[in-house]
Amino acid sequence: MEDIFVKVLGYTLNPAEDFNLTTEFKNRSDSKKADGAILRECEVIAVIELKSTKMKSMDSIVNQASTTKTTTPPAVTSSLPISRN
Repeated sequence: MEDIFVKVLGYTLNPAEDFNLTTEFKNRSDSKKADGAILRECEVIAVIELKSTKMKSMDSIVNQASTTKTTTPPAVTSSLPISRN
């Protein structure tokens, strides 16, 4: 996540001062964790879920993204296919 969101897109990762990106973001309703979240003024504006490029079924991704979106308003949810090597 750091390679894309920090090095390429320019976000600042927690615990750095004035961070706007955090990892292991907990869902408000069921405490499940997303891979990360983008913040603006301490409010979540996007939830990040990284998935393997080898994943064959999108069903679990759609379900997870839908659950995260409905329990973390007004966040935008995106699942990115990322190779985790």
